[in-house]
Amino acid sequence: MRFRFASGAVHLLLLFVAVLVADATRSHSVTGPRIADVNVLLPPKMTYPVEYMLLGSDGCFKWSWDHHDMLSVQPEYNASSHCSTSARVTSIAPYSGRKETAIYATDVQTGLVIRCKVYIDRFSRIQIFHNSIKLDLDGLATLHVRAFDSEDNIFSSLVGLQFMWQLVAENDDSVHHLEHIPLKNSPLGDCGGLCGDLETQIKLEDSGSFADLFVVKGTAIGREIVSVHLAEPGTEYMADKIVLTVAEAMSIDPPSPVLVLIGASVQYSLKVIRANVPQAVTFPSPYHQWSVLNTSVSVVDKLMGVVHALHLGITNLVVEDIRVSGHIQVSSFHVVLPDTLVLYLSPLSDAGGPVEDSFSTPSVSRWYVISKRQYLIQIKVYSQGAGATEVLITKDEDI
Repeated sequence: MRFRFASGAVHLLLLFVAVLVADATRSHSVTGPRIADVNVLLPPKMTYPVEYMLLGSDGCFKWSWDHHDMLSVQPEYNASSHCSTSARVTSIAPYSGRKETAIYATDVQTGLVIRCKVYIDRFSRIQIFHNSIKLDLDGLATLHVRAFDSEDNIFSSLVGLQFMWQLVAENDDSVHHLEHIPLKNSPLGDCGGLCGDLETQIKLEDSGSFADLFVVKGTAIGREIVSVHLAEPGTEYMADKIVLTVAEAMSIDPPSPVLVLIGASVQYSLKVIRANVPQAVTFPSPYHQWSVLNTSVSVVDKLMGVVHALHLGITNLVVEDIRVSGHIQVSSFHVVLPDTLVLYLSPLSDAGGPVEDSFSTPSVSRWYVISKRQYLIQIKVYSQGAGATEVLITKDEDI
């Protein structure tokens, strides 16, 4: 069966679809009163109560909730407008199985009601979270604890709970590689008076306890065990530990990738960061060794960091700090054929130095020079291919 439409009907249908798409787009872009979380998971009443800040925006809210025997909700008011856009939520009932309740944020201007479901359950396990298991010497790392229920849902807040953190040298020697930095002395403490939950966590540390946040500093090269357990009666068994590695940050020059011609030799240099200051490493170094992954492309002096290009191809140059297992810096090393040679003209100052904010003019463009003025002409060689990259010219090239 075939259907035929008049052209006017088709135009009307297309217009109708366009209106529907436009309305759908507007519905997704509408702004108005809202709260940041519509599902919250909290522990039951504990020795040290857990507080969760329920944040709202673009509204002035009146708060209500279903079970006053399970939750305490304390509105926070804006001093200038006397509106509440947030509320502190605390679980006040002891554990008697998983519970569910709700908090309602009613916008006093529009009457819009936003519902936040709150679940109450006990911890099943805790875990230390971190950005990296390696930190720089003299660098800082912020560790934080997260808790999970039996279904591996993450608890929304642990603020207010007390934890016991411990630093133990991995080899049971007396040399520690990490030290604890109080929250108020860390970059986290520089919050300009708008610290939020951090105020509670700092107060815990000031009282001689620890919070769910823990800041450490790398003080010596090596590995250290960081452990934590919950300081709540009956839950001391709930613990976790990780091993952090402290190493010197390394930087290779010339930076990766390096493109050279067959027969070229490149002397690499290495810098490390000590006391937040870059320092050049003198070769040979008792702590650093060089290697290449593909010796058919290039070879390297493992003590001096001099690489010799043998054949066309790509390999990786690796420098390793042998004091820390697996602590390496890698640079991509390419042996290529030259494709293009370009001259660049740059003006020099009367003193013979480069002119600030000046541009180099390539030889593919017409050069204009001023009589009696000094100029610098540079040669640059580029590799083959659409993404032509500059080739490093060494003293071994005959130009």
